Amino acid sequence: ADDQEISLMSSENLPLEAGLHDTAYIMYTSGTTGQPKGIMTTHSNIARVVKNTNYLTISETDTLLSLSNSVFDGFTFDVYGALLNGAKLVLPKKDTILNMHELTELIKRESISGMFVPTALFNLLIDEKTDWMRSVRKVLFG
Repeated sequence: ADDQEISLMSSENLPLEAGLHDTAYIMYTSGTTGQPKGIMTTHSNIARVVKNTNYLTISETDTLLSLSNSVFDGFTFDVYGALLNGAKLVLPKKDTILNMHELTELIKRESISGMFVPTALFNLLIDEKTDWMRSVRKVLFG
């Protein structure tokens, strides 16, 4: 579709209804079998991960750092954690994630308060220095 076609379309929301138990997206994983399989993630699954949890609270005052690949389930925490709680989400470039100095500077500059981080990457961050942790209130490992 071109710009003119798009401009002629209705600006009204589509009349869609999604329930808690409806599929929001399908994530493909090889799991323990090594064979690809689709896992249906419901709206309820997403909400359970980032809303009214017993392990962390995210609010509109938080700034989350997305370090997860979009095909990894940690990305659910990153994106929906921010969207469903009104938090800010910082999506760094891949080069920044791979450069510990740049990544720690980004964490300080953006006053990151929460992140889901692979354990190995967290260890590299700690090896770099620890002053970047001043604003961080919560870290989830996976």
